[in-house]
Amino acid sequence: MADSLAKRRLSIFYKSTTYPYPLISISRPSSRPCYEIVFCMSFWQGKDLDEELTDWYSVKLYAQSPGEITNISPFWKGYAPKRSSVEAVGQSIYYFGGYRRSDSTRSRDVYSLCIKTRNRNQLSAMPSMIVPRIEPHTFVLDDKIYVLSGHQDHLGAPEIEAYDPKTGESKALPHLPSPLGYSFICAALENPSRIIVASPTEKEEEETAVFYQYDLLKECWISLQERRLHFLCPLGDLPEGGNAVTAGNSLYWVTSDKTKLLAYVVDDNLWLLGSLQGLGISFVEEVGYDGPNPFSFIHLENERFCLIGSDSNSEVLCFIIEVYHRNLDVDRNPIDKKLDCYRKPGDKRLEISVVSMHTYKTKWTSHVRGCILLGKYVDSEKKSSKKEGIPHFMFLCKHFIS
Repeated sequence: MADSLAKRRLSIFYKSTTYPYPLISISRPSSRPCYEIVFCMSFWQGKDLDEELTDWYSVKLYAQSPGEITNISPFWKGYAPKRSSVEAVGQSIYYFGGYRRSDSTRSRDVYSLCIKTRNRNQLSAMPSMIVPRIEPHTFVLDDKIYVLSGHQDHLGAPEIEAYDPKTGESKALPHLPSPLGYSFICAALENPSRIIVASPTEKEEEETAVFYQYDLLKECWISLQERRLHFLCPLGDLPEGGNAVTAGNSLYWVTSDKTKLLAYVVDDNLWLLGSLQGLGISFVEEVGYDGPNPFSFIHLENERFCLIGSDSNSEVLCFIIEVYHRNLDVDRNPIDKKLDCYRKPGDKRLEISVVSMHTYKTKWTSHVRGCILLGKYVDSEKKSSKKEGIPHFMFLCKHFIS
């Protein structure tokens, strides 16, 4: 009887001591990589044919899918030069070239748009380029913006010029050893800093190109000799043509049919191919034509990239993907049916997987362009782990003694 009563008292006072106390929340800091990107969508509703109404957006991407749709509004809305190219350094976006508003000729104009400051009502005019250009190729290397192509073949006009955002000055690079032509590929590589330019040869029996490398320290061009050119490599004098996305010592392109990813490892003289289909990327599954890219492709860090496009529901979809170089077991599968090409022993291919998807709702959409990575940082967040209250020791002793 006494034992039963003691157990009953213990049970009652255990409950009474745990119930009144609230749940204890313990904050545990954690970190996750965050990518800040900007992109724009243009609408052909300018005051005249030389302008286009443009919306600029800024978003933060995480490796984890949020699982919900985020409503976003443009941080800038205004008229921008038609058929110009954009690039960013620091917290400023720069427009290069395009049409002159007066006579629709090639323009030397440079405009800047500051992202963070409140004075974002209009574009600010900057010192002009050396050569008038329409839709030139642009890339950033060592905090300078390199601009090439898009110009008329003036005698003595530089193919490439380096624009310094700090001073607003443009410096012409030495002429290439051979003319650039209208079909070419170009890219900027780091470690060491160098510019890669290649122009196809006129050989009919095979597709080859002469590769040149510009050494920024020596300020001279170095020939990398003639190399094989992949038949799916996009070429052209438009930005969606030969302009490559770079990571490490590799160049990457989305192929002309918008369904594959092509890579070229410069130092190893190696081409690799991978499929973007079958990964659940909606705007990839819906296209299959030659023409302007309906989506943008940028490098985030290491093996991580991002595909950004829009759909008919006024939604912008961002897919973070990871791309790896894999060896092939050619003896078992000499013909890659997914890529419709023959593999040779020792070949490698691109293995692509989707890491996360982000969906953004906008008022209206068009083709996403001008997508730029502003920076990557570690975003700290606090995760709360809740635990039940524990019996108060003095309260327990008081009832035990009584």
